[in-house]
Amino acid sequence: MTIRSIRFRSMSGRNVLRGSLLAFTMLAWLRPALAAPARPVDPRESKARAACAAGNVDKGISILEDIYEETGDNNALYNQGRCFQLNGRNKEALDRFKEYRRRVPVLPADEEAQVEGYMRELKANLARSANPAPAPAPEAVVVAPPLEPAATPAETHNGLRVASAILAGAGAAAFVTGVYFSLRVRSIQNELEAPGTITAAEWNNKVQDGKNAETYQWVSYSVAAAALTGSVVMYVMGRPASRENRPVSISAAFGRDGAGGALRFAF
Repeated sequence: MTIRSIRFRSMSGRNVLRGSLLAFTMLAWLRPALAAPARPVDPRESKARAACAAGNVDKGISILEDIYEETGDNNALYNQGRCFQLNGRNKEALDRFKEYRRRVPVLPADEEAQVEGYMRELKANLARSANPAPAPAPEAVVVAPPLEPAATPAETHNGLRVASAILAGAGAAAFVTGVYFSLRVRSIQNELEAPGTITAAEWNNKVQDGKNAETYQWVSYSVAAAALTGSVVMYVMGRPASRENRPVSISAAFGRDGAGGALRFAF
């Protein structure tokens, strides 16, 4: 417990001249409120002062109450108020000062101002305790909705490479179909050139079949070329930038007697 300085007024029984008050103030440890003829200091006053300064309020107040009961000195009330005040017990201190002012309504101006100042301070402390400042309202926290995860570059590259593979498969199928119709055109042409007897109707049918096969042949090769070209473009776009360039090539040859081509790329 921190020892705090406390100054009591010594006890007196009768009023004396103001000059006695000033003289005793210079000589005694305790300043009297109402001066009196010199008398031995009650040793209990020192004990009360020490107890109050050490925070042992109950002991100090008990000693001061005994002195007041035995002597009837109103300064005991004042000293009780100071003991309570210096230990933060505002209500008890205010009650003691009110009782002191009731019993001693007339005081020297400086002492009256001092007591009234103590009482105003105690009332302010009690008002603050009864009406504490409201705690600041917590700030509103706005939680933003989670954003949809954006597609990563790796996912984009993978999608383009899958599309490239699909187009490559479609192009290969169309190319195989074109090869089939090329062989069909060659077969019909050989049949028409072979020696033998054939009716005009059969001749016309074979010629028509050859023309149809030739048309399907070029359509298939065109589809194959477009699909394979798109596959190459998708592959190049979907290739990661950090990877080394890989050779990609496509070649095709077309003619009346057939067609051929080659495509090379890797994933």
